[in-house]
Amino acid sequence: VRSIVREGEDDPDGNGFMQRLLPARTTRIAGDARLSTGPVVFTGSVDLIIDPEQIRASLITTADVGFGSLAVSGEAIILRATSNREAAFVFEGQASGNLGKVAGVDGTVLINTSSDAVQVESGRIIAANTDFDLRMTAGIDIGMFSIDVGGRIFKQGDVWEITLELT
Repeated sequence: VRSIVREGEDDPDGNGFMQRLLPARTTRIAGDARLSTGPVVFTGSVDLIIDPEQIRASLITTADVGFGSLAVSGEAIILRATSNREAAFVFEGQASGNLGKVAGVDGTVLINTSSDAVQVESGRIIAANTDFDLRMTAGIDIGMFSIDVGGRIFKQGDVWEITLELT
């Protein structure tokens, strides 16, 4: 299938397109977009793949809020082909950004409702039955005052775990 070259991919002939292999009975919709909502501007790419075994969506975008920016990427999968033939939802989301020179934040969210571990496109393996796993770090630097914060909110089964670290 002839496809648009996405940011970060090689374009040997410089025409903006490349050939991609697409398995039989697969639909792929991909594109780049820019969305402005007031002072916030989102720029990025979206990819949706539907095949007999899964529905996979990925997003890479940057949100510019005027005084800072936030890079957001993620992948969501609805699986039908797990070892128990169960339907499952798998999600990996990442965000990092800054508010001028004052504050920065990084975070990751993981979800896997399957009874099997699942490897996502980034290479990360998300453990089976991960109901919710949010990890964040943030730093604030105002003149002589500086603080770094890290934390995790984790749920598996009936157990919630919340941790917070200040440095």
